[in-house]
Amino acid sequence: MGAEDECLRSRIDLLGREVYGDDYEKFLETPRRSLNGDTPAAQLERGDDERVMQILVRALNGDFG
Repeated sequence: MGAEDECLRSRIDLLGREVYGDDYEKFLETPRRSLNGDTPAAQLERGDDERVMQILVRALNGDFG
């Protein structure tokens, strides 16, 4: 993982904790329709950080769909 990837991953972690607080780990392990039934954790493992970031930004703006 490059420095840019690590930076994005850190931003995802901070934003996730801001949005979900103590439930952030649960968010990571919960399958989501927006990920075709996949979990955010699985997406991150595959390096699809941008999709997870998009979900978190939408949640920050009140769209938890």
